Amino acid sequence: MTNNIIIFECVSKSYKIYKNKPTTLKEYLLNKIHRRNKLKVLEHKVLDNVSFVINQGETVGIIGVNGAGKSTTLKLIANIIPPDYGNIEINGSVSSLLEIGAGFQSDLTGKENVYLYGSILGLSKKIIDDNYKSIVGFSELEDFMDTAVKNYSSGMYMRLAFSVAIHVDPDILLIDEVMAVGDANFQKKCLAKIHEFRNKGKTIIFVSHDMSLVRQLCDRVLFIDKGGKVYDGNTDQLVNLYFAKLYGSDEKISIESNKTEQLDLQNIHAFKKQFNDKNYNNTNCVWGSKEIVVERGYFSNNEGYITNTYYAKEDIVMNLDLFAKNWYKDIVIGIAIYDENGNHLSGPNSKIDGLVIKKITGKKNVKIVFKKPPFLQGIYYVTIAVYNYECSKPFIHLEKYYKFNIINKREEYGSISLDCEWLL
Repeated sequence: MTNNIIIFECVSKSYKIYKNKPTTLKEYLLNKIHRRNKLKVLEHKVLDNVSFVINQGETVGIIGVNGAGKSTTLKLIANIIPPDYGNIEINGSVSSLLEIGAGFQSDLTGKENVYLYGSILGLSKKIIDDNYKSIVGFSELEDFMDTAVKNYSSGMYMRLAFSVAIHVDPDILLIDEVMAVGDANFQKKCLAKIHEFRNKGKTIIFVSHDMSLVRQLCDRVLFIDKGGKVYDGNTDQLVNLYFAKLYGSDEKISIESNKTEQLDLQNIHAFKKQFNDKNYNNTNCVWGSKEIVVERGYFSNNEGYITNTYYAKEDIVMNLDLFAKNWYKDIVIGIAIYDENGNHLSGPNSKIDGLVIKKITGKKNVKIVFKKPPFLQGIYYVTIAVYNYECSKPFIHLEKYYKFNIINKREEYGSISLDCEWLL
């Protein structure tokens, strides 16, 4: 089997949108007689001359706003719909979870639908017989298999559909918002199964609006923008671009670049080599309404000296100079800290910690002190976000925009340091 398991070459797909379309014969005849409400046919371009290659064993996320063409792309891969133009080559078997209950018959029982859906996915009756207990056990629906699925909740639909689909053992697994329903425990089982598929070298195409899941699962991302344009690349960068476009901030904002005075510490050269990381201070990582902005952000120590390099368990002080264009009230500041591998280590929030900025207009300085953080030697990235009280409106979001370095005086391994008491 070729390493290129999915190949899109100059693929285009459009849908027709009808306006003033008559719904009855009477309405049609009256429109003809009075020459009114002429039928209009508009073309909605979903994919426009798109080319990409997905290799065997990759997990690729597809992101974009509603209606951008994410599900259409999965249906093209699954050969459910044809492209208008271009060529699609699929080198492997495909199992798809595109819609909740797609392929199910509502009047049939859960057991009957296992056999129906399994046969649609290409499973023989013998394979379904051999795997039936495993399918039902994974779905956790043992007590409902003799119940008509029209009485199932959306979560129960998804459980059963997912359980059947993963027993196909496909080369390519297509998943469309599979984590949107179901309880936390079942979502955890689904994630574990997806990781198992990844470890087996399966190719997974994953559509979701949950960007934390996309970051966790995907090796790379396809971002489908309005008008059918597709961006293909690094997960973090394209997730940030998605947020920027979602909140209408395609423009770059200018935030003062700080030349920090470095403390004279041992091993500092090891960090300087990586200091100009391309993901650091990247304006593509900025989004929000920008009614409140961070004019300046920098680190210092407790004495006020500017630095971004600290010893392990030394207090870290982050200083933010905010500027509000108008008068605002009840403002919340959130922080996220990541290690070099992108693992989310902590997410303090001023509201949770009991501080809400009651009002802000013009300039406002905020100081955040991380008290003796337990981080070991390494580079750490910081996200800063300024939101309204409900945390529903981002004024400014700076994703992994700042970073600091930790140097450890003693030999320790891992990401965090624990204070241990050793007793004999």
